[in-house]
Amino acid sequence: MLGVNETPLRLLTLNIRHGGGTRSAAIVDAIIESDPDVIVLTEFRENASGATIRAELAERGWLHQASSKPPVRTNGVLIAARVPLAASTEVVDVPGGRCRWLECKLGCVSLIGVYLPLNARKLPYWAWLMDRAHGRIGSHCMILRDFNTGKHFIDEAGATFYGSEYMGQLEQLGFADAWRTLHPNEREFTWYSNRGNGFRLDYAWLSPSLRPALDSATHLHHTRSNVVSDHAGLLIEMDMAVLELNGSQYR
Repeated sequence: MLGVNETPLRLLTLNIRHGGGTRSAAIVDAIIESDPDVIVLTEFRENASGATIRAELAERGWLHQASSKPPVRTNGVLIAARVPLAASTEVVDVPGGRCRWLECKLGCVSLIGVYLPLNARKLPYWAWLMDRAHGRIGSHCMILRDFNTGKHFIDEAGATFYGSEYMGQLEQLGFADAWRTLHPNEREFTWYSNRGNGFRLDYAWLSPSLRPALDSATHLHHTRSNVVSDHAGLLIEMDMAVLELNGSQYR
């Protein structure tokens, strides 16, 4: 079991593109190379490829797993960890489908994997998500993965995102964009359209109490350039001992 005074907590997030398909082995290899403690995959599917990914991860030590249980041929969320996790049993009516939201507890940390719809269909989800974020602002909470949204002229060249204003609202609420916090003056894109237009779609948002624990946030562009996925991965390191110093036990 990971001890907070022994090592940082490494979290990898990756959109695996429609369940992974024939890329399943490459996806697992990329995960192994990054050596995370916790993995959040979006566009995970409960099919043969999904079963292969889960089995391969379990064999290599990511024994604790939870799925948002997407219907057949539907994209969802998988969280896998080397440390114990407990999936929420709360029944929630998620706009766009229950499989677009998966909340797990790792000790006192609430880890939420999300997969927002495209275009205007994401707006009801954003409004719903903000209500949930309000309820978690005073706790150790991390919301990760594929928001299909960004800031105009910053996370894209133009102003095409639907729901861009919600990114600012999350910040005003007190959540920190992990990558932007550590790279305030840089621009990197995590997904490109067929026309070659770049966008940053992939995030980890940290509640105020978790922000001091953030050590690093790195885009893994090779997952996209090597066609493991059409998205770059995001690898985050958290010094969870900070929570103990602040009087909150992680374990």
